[in-house]
Amino acid sequence: MRDEKGEFKGKRPKTAVHEWRMTERMRTFNVALVTCLNIGVDPPDQIKPNPCARLECWIDPESMPPPKALEAIGNALQMQYERWQTKAKYKQCLDPTVNDVKRLCTSLRKTAKNERILFHYNGHGVPKPTANGELWVFNKTYTQYIPLSVYELQSWMGTPAIYVLDCSSAGIVVDAFTNHTNQKAAEYRVRASTACVYRCSLHVTPWHTTPPFDAKRLRLLLFIEFDAAQSSEG
Repeated sequence: MRDEKGEFKGKRPKTAVHEWRMTERMRTFNVALVTCLNIGVDPPDQIKPNPCARLECWIDPESMPPPKALEAIGNALQMQYERWQTKAKYKQCLDPTVNDVKRLCTSLRKTAKNERILFHYNGHGVPKPTANGELWVFNKTYTQYIPLSVYELQSWMGTPAIYVLDCSSAGIVVDAFTNHTNQKAAEYRVRASTACVYRCSLHVTPWHTTPPFDAKRLRLLLFIEFDAAQSSEG
């Protein structure tokens, strides 16, 4: 109770104090830096006004030949991350194909094991994500944009993982990731309940029929969006 001055009378009410510190520490073991710029060629669905923002990692792509600019931007992006996470292992993937991304993600997950991987995607040189949440990369000759399914990306990356999406309409991709995660969680619950019934009826060892899917790791996903983060924004 409070008096007329707003001060407490008698004992102060007890309030719950929550522990703010993380109970488990997890480090970012590997960082994948995927940049899809194709400098000098604007995506067909993006009309850039003049003047417009052109700097990538504080570098003007038009200030040097495209191959050198792409390499300089990739190195600058890595240096920015290294200031935050000095012990992580970095791998750049510049203007990649689908197979390039697959090889990168699977190799990083193999070395990281159960540690966290950060996947940074810069899509300023490709079209906006599709309605199904597909990102865009290139073919080998840079004559076509090739869609990259977020479901495949998530299967290659595994968990735990952080996704940094620096592209237009990044919210579409996040929605696709969320739907996929919810679908996997639902499938796991069905398979787990079926396995439970099977175990109880046949009296088998409990973990023999448990699906090889860790439901706890479904929650170990973090998304960081840049640019137009909403699904409807361009």
